[in-house]
Amino acid sequence: LLAIGCNAYAHLNSLSCAEADADALFELLIEPSIGDYDGARSRLLLSPTLQDVRAALATMLFEGEALDTLTITFAGHGAASSGSFYMALRDARLNALSATALSLADLLRMIAEAAPKQTYLVIDACQSGGLISDLNVILKSEVMGEFGTPGVTLLATAASNETAIETGGHGIGTAALLDCIRGDVFLQDGNPALDLVEIGRAVSERVGATGAQMPVVWGLTLYGPSSFC
Repeated sequence: LLAIGCNAYAHLNSLSCAEADADALFELLIEPSIGDYDGARSRLLLSPTLQDVRAALATMLFEGEALDTLTITFAGHGAASSGSFYMALRDARLNALSATALSLADLLRMIAEAAPKQTYLVIDACQSGGLISDLNVILKSEVMGEFGTPGVTLLATAASNETAIETGGHGIGTAALLDCIRGDVFLQDGNPALDLVEIGRAVSERVGATGAQMPVVWGLTLYGPSSFC
């Protein structure tokens, strides 16, 4: 589990709830009775630089045993620009996103190379629905499609032309996600685990009903049992 929350920015407006989003998700998912992610390999990064995130990813993805399940959550500024979606870290600059921010395309390439069996990506940021522009990175026959190729599920809390709203100490998308993970919102009790696709549908319905923003969820090459929490 890699949970990233960025409130403090050197060149962009600060946020108030992104670090709380990352911290709350990390604390829940690291619990053995909820997420059961490996505490020794998991990381919580608060207002990191781009280099901090890349270093953490290099360690998590390419050192130690191969990963079975990888979950990455990001809360902070985001922008769809020049055909890609970018996650802004502390040192990002709006006029140089390709050089100073983490592109989803680059992240997907790293994931494809490490090839964990199942990857979950949760992005609570403005314009995060723009992630669809980057799916071509993994929608290739040499990466996906064959039996045993990794599954990827993505949850974006806002459409590509929407702002991700903060209220009550959390982003509204993350708040709905936390309700599902804690069990405050009932989804099902027929399987021992919840998948991000079914959680994402519930988040989309709850947040979409407010009229504030519309989360989207994508699931690729889903086969066999998978468990987000």
